Amino acid sequence: MGAKADLERELAFCKGRIEALEQQLVTTQAEKTGLFEQISKLQDSLISVRAPDAYRDIQIEKEGPLPGPSAETIARNKITSEFTTKYLNRMEGPLFMSPEDMLSTALKIEHGG
Repeated sequence: MGAKADLERELAFCKGRIEALEQQLVTTQAEKTGLFEQISKLQDSLISVRAPDAYRDIQIEKEGPLPGPSAETIARNKITSEFTTKYLNRMEGPLFMSPEDMLSTALKIEHGG
């Protein structure tokens, strides 16, 4: 019976050792992941110092380009620009026109009148 008890103790010891090694494996994998993240950050820092333009381009590729103005915004800005240009061009006209007359003239031109 002593041999059986010795084998059971040995089995229990081996099971405990296996569990400890599995925990160590999980911990080591987590540390490995952390190290890879640190390496990535260090590489990004190195690139940002050596080549700031390249780093900026890489970050833009990762994050995606910044959205541009919408078609509605572009159209609104174009109309505002044209109206302002026409209004200012009218200011260069006769000196006897009041600002209200210039505005009404610009509005007539804007609406095709």
